[in-house]
Amino acid sequence: MKRVHVLAHGLGGRTDLPLDAVAAIVGGGAAVAASFLALTAAWRRPRLHPDAGRPLPAALARL
Repeated sequence: MKRVHVLAHGLGGRTDLPLDAVAAIVGGGAAVAASFLALTAAWRRPRLHPDAGRPLPAALARL
Protein backbone atom coordinates (compact mmCIF):
# COMPACT_ATOMS: atom_id res chain seq x y z
CA MET A 1 0.00 0.00 0.00
CA LYS A 2 1.39 3.37 -1.01
CA ARG A 3 1.42 6.16 1.56
CA VAL A 4 0.00 9.47 0.30
CA HIS A 5 0.72 12.83 1.91
CA VAL A 6 -2.18 15.25 1.71
CA LEU A 7 -1.42 18.94 1.92
CA ALA A 8 -4.46 20.87 3.10
CA HIS A 9 -5.22 24.18 4.72
CA GLY A 10 -5.14 24.00 8.49
CA LEU A 11 -3.11 20.81 8.74
CA GLY A 12 0.25 21.42 10.24
CA GLY A 13 1.92 23.03 13.16
CA ARG A 14 1.51 26.52 14.52
CA THR A 15 5.11 27.28 13.74
CA ASP A 16 4.42 27.88 10.05
CA LEU A 17 1.74 30.54 10.66
CA PRO A 18 2.61 34.12 9.64
CA LEU A 19 1.15 35.45 12.92
CA ASP A 20 2.08 34.85 16.53
CA ALA A 21 -0.43 33.12 18.80
CA VAL A 22 -1.76 36.32 20.40
CA ALA A 23 -2.46 37.98 17.03
CA ALA A 24 -4.21 34.83 15.77
CA ILE A 25 -6.44 34.65 18.87
CA VAL A 26 -7.26 38.37 18.75
CA GLY A 27 -8.03 38.12 15.03
CA GLY A 28 -10.31 35.14 15.59
CA GLY A 29 -12.14 36.94 18.37
CA ALA A 30 -12.55 40.03 16.20
CA ALA A 31 -13.97 37.89 13.38
CA VAL A 32 -16.52 36.28 15.73
CA ALA A 33 -17.48 39.67 17.19
CA ALA A 34 -17.87 41.18 13.70
CA SER A 35 -20.10 38.30 12.60
CA PHE A 36 -22.37 38.77 15.65
CA LEU A 37 -22.53 42.52 15.02
CA ALA A 38 -23.48 41.86 11.39
CA LEU A 39 -26.16 39.40 12.51
CA THR A 40 -27.52 41.93 15.00
CA ALA A 41 -27.71 44.62 12.33
CA ALA A 42 -29.19 42.38 9.62
CA TRP A 43 -31.66 40.35 11.68
CA ARG A 44 -33.96 43.02 13.14
CA ARG A 45 -37.22 41.07 13.24
CA PRO A 46 -37.76 37.45 14.30
CA ARG A 47 -37.70 35.04 11.38
CA LEU A 48 -38.34 31.90 13.36
CA HIS A 49 -41.76 30.90 14.58
CA PRO A 50 -41.75 30.98 18.40
CA ASP A 51 -44.51 28.36 18.61
CA ALA A 52 -42.71 25.89 16.36
CA GLY A 53 -40.69 23.00 17.74
CA ARG A 54 -40.91 21.00 20.91
CA PRO A 55 -40.70 22.21 24.51
CA LEU A 56 -37.54 21.54 26.49
CA PRO A 57 -37.52 18.67 28.95
CA ALA A 58 -38.37 19.80 32.49
CA ALA A 59 -34.79 19.30 33.74
CA LEU A 60 -33.38 21.60 31.05
CA ALA A 61 -36.18 24.16 31.36
CA ARG A 62 -35.22 24.73 35.01
CA LEU A 63 -31.74 25.89 34.01
